[in-house]
Amino acid sequence: MAHGIAAQGLEIPIYIWYDSYPTHSGEGYEGRVSRVSPDSPYGLASLNLTNIRESDQGWYECKVVFLNRSPNQHKNGTWFHLDVHGGAVIMVPPTNQTKLEGEKVQFSCEAKALPGNVTVKWYREGVYVKEVAALETRVTIRRDGSLIVNPVSADDSGQYMCEVTNGIGDPQSASAFLNVEYPAKVTFTPTVQYLPFRLAGVVQCYIKANPPLQYVTWTKDKRLLEPYQTKDIVIMNNGSLLFTRVNQNHQGRYTCTPYNAQGTQGSSGPMEVLVRKPPVFTVEPDSLYQRKVGETVEMHCDAQEAEGTQKPNIQWQRRDGSPLQRNRVRANGGNITIEGLRRTDFGFYQCVASNEVATIVTATQLVVEGTQPHAPYNVTANATEFAVTLSWLPGYSGGPDYKQEYTIW
Repeated sequence: MAHGIAAQGLEIPIYIWYDSYPTHSGEGYEGRVSRVSPDSPYGLASLNLTNIRESDQGWYECKVVFLNRSPNQHKNGTWFHLDVHGGAVIMVPPTNQTKLEGEKVQFSCEAKALPGNVTVKWYREGVYVKEVAALETRVTIRRDGSLIVNPVSADDSGQYMCEVTNGIGDPQSASAFLNVEYPAKVTFTPTVQYLPFRLAGVVQCYIKANPPLQYVTWTKDKRLLEPYQTKDIVIMNNGSLLFTRVNQNHQGRYTCTPYNAQGTQGSSGPMEVLVRKPPVFTVEPDSLYQRKVGETVEMHCDAQEAEGTQKPNIQWQRRDGSPLQRNRVRANGGNITIEGLRRTDFGFYQCVASNEVATIVTATQLVVEGTQPHAPYNVTANATEFAVTLSWLPGYSGGPDYKQEYTIW
């Protein structure tokens, strides 16, 4: 017979075995307790306990009783103590929280383990909080495992995860999200912004807000601007000011003030808005240039602002994004010269003219003759039950009189 000692000090049998009688398992031990097999190296009365629980920890006595003898006055049992070890388990996990900027937040992470030497670590977005420079002076991990951030800032929003372990089994973890709210604020104020004359343009108000932005007020030359009563001006969802058709009267000094449910942190600095005319091409390249391999091609392009007061920036680029071969390419103003033409120079080129308010593009094609044929494109396949039909568009043949032949394999 084996029994344990309950909290009141009473002996509670957990397993009773009498030869030729059915065995008895105590409450809570059904299906988990049995004698060892006869060929076990342990004694025949040894006990096998499975599916160990925390409540199984304690003292156990193996006691032999003879039914045909008077009970002994002295104890004849052997005592054993069972220590139950188990990995850490989170009993009180952290929960999602919303705080105002400047307040204190505390996340719980209460864990239980056997033995109880639990180590708790906290991570923000996967990075250990002690290694997050922005949190270093504001974060505390308490002895009970909870995390305190005091005071919270707008950039502290994110996922926080606690990880617990006592060295047994895999670490356990639980996560919660911190949402930090703050009044809407302007994050950046450009001193000068430009609008394109007679085109659509935008004056940006760079805003950060949580909860989301509700509305923005604007001033022009220190007077409140009422865009809903002003033709050609609309406040966009992000708070910026859209001018559907810019004129000279839109030039001036502007400020913006954003608001959300928490209010505002103030207005932007003054932004000088200047109206500029977009560039126009005065010289455009030919629509097509045809040259032979090894020859040189010069393509012309020039632009100016509409009133001719300033020169826009002019650059050449390949339409497919591949780089120009600088060792064979020379630029002179808006003109470009490519020497020693090769098969790879074949393609479309763009002349790009830009100023502060607009970018304009014109394109030309360069055909390099006397080369191998170019690969076909727009290749498609149409399959039926018994056949496949292939179709494509031919690439450049390599010369005006060259005939292309195709091999399919």
